Amino acid sequence: MASTKNGLPISIYNLAGQQVYTGVTKGENTKVDMQGHHGVYLVKANNTSRKVIID
Repeated sequence: MASTKNGLPISIYNLAGQQVYTGVTKGENTKVDMQGHHGVYLVKANNTSRKVIID
């Protein structure tokens, strides 16, 4: 995702539209532990959305 400021909201949704994570950014690189949650997700942060595939 693009560079984001500290404290901005971040949300992750599965393809069914269910929100699976919500939190705030922690600087330019925010990591979310999705270990064991394989699939395709939509990540929204800083007025930007990106599709993420977790193998």
